[in-house]
Amino acid sequence: MYRRKPCLGVQYVARHTVTECAKDHRKFRMSLHHKIISIEELKSSEGVFGKSGIVFCDEHPDKAIEVFCEDHSKPCCTLCATIYHRKCESVTTVDKATTGIKTATRTIELHKKLQQLSQDIASSLKVGKNNKTEIETESTNIISEIDSLKNNIIKHLARMENEIKEDLLTKKGEILKSIDNEAMELTSLKCTIDNWKRIMDTCIKHGSELQCLTEVNRLLTKKDELDNRIKDIMSKMKTKSLTFKPNDSIQKL
Repeated sequence: MYRRKPCLGVQYVARHTVTECAKDHRKFRMSLHHKIISIEELKSSEGVFGKSGIVFCDEHPDKAIEVFCEDHSKPCCTLCATIYHRKCESVTTVDKATTGIKTATRTIELHKKLQQLSQDIASSLKVGKNNKTEIETESTNIISEIDSLKNNIIKHLARMENEIKEDLLTKKGEILKSIDNEAMELTSLKCTIDNWKRIMDTCIKHGSELQCLTEVNRLLTKKDELDNRIKDIMSKMKTKSLTFKPNDSIQKL
């Protein structure tokens, strides 16, 4: 078993995993030119590269970094120093540039800054995670409130339905009673008229002139009163109907 270190342009691995790591590095553009060195090779080269360790040049992957340009704050190989930094005033060896780097103020401050940023991000992630939990809880509560509201609306509609039906039955009864009363009055008047007609038929067909005269005069005295009663009743008679008009709030449902 082995543990891989962060990739800085060179990967240190056990000898039997060199080929495997090389294949992995060739899969990605950023590590395509990284140098793969076994741990045994690293140990054998410590005397050559000193305490700075082995880090290979980005421009020339087959060459190790040996110098540091202070003008550009850039470590590089000797070839890069010759090509790109020959006019720079402050070019020194890596060993000299790395002396005290681990305890340098900028290193410590950078480390603290990175640690603080990591903690800040972790804190933000925790806040986001907690917020997700809160959102889930709030969503569940809202759904529960909606269900409760729906049940209350259903109950309210049921009460409204019963009230409307009861009111309908009451109005229906009143209208039917009014129609029946009108019909009774008209039926009574019709019976009176039919009775008068039978009397007239009898007088005309079988009665004497005196009997006919008497009945005609008697009926004529009552005719105006009968006409007035009929006109009064019929003037009040209207075709009745039942209607249902929901209020605005119900119509919008």
